[in-house]
Amino acid sequence: QLQKNAITAITWLLSFYDSLFHWEEREGQSFVDILGLRHKHSFAKMLGTFDLDSRRGAVETMLDGSNNNTTDKRIQAVTENQLQYFQNPRSQRLVKDSLLIQALLKEKVIVKELDMAIPSNELGRVRKRRRQ
Repeated sequence: QLQKNAITAITWLLSFYDSLFHWEEREGQSFVDILGLRHKHSFAKMLGTFDLDSRRGAVETMLDGSNNNTTDKRIQAVTENQLQYFQNPRSQRLVKDSLLIQALLKEKVIVKELDMAIPSNELGRVRKRRRQ
């Protein structure tokens, strides 16, 4: 039960960060203070308090995709199991094989500057959203 609770807590912590990451990526600029480079150690320390097996379980659960409907973002029916775990990251910084996910899967969580950076688009530049 402790392991299951730890996995649940990690997935929901990551869901919070996923929303903030996604927001910055959509805007094309870094403006959320806790996602800045000064806070990379806090992020690593917070997630590093969980054991490696729990972090691995959380990443596997979050990125499993078996309960995700990637073509239709509308939620049709939600089961108790789907509510328990966060399973649909939208941020490019939390996709499979991203630098942050790789950092979480190591024994000691170390977040580097590049891990927290907003990813650029395919042209090599960060896309800025126009204000309306």
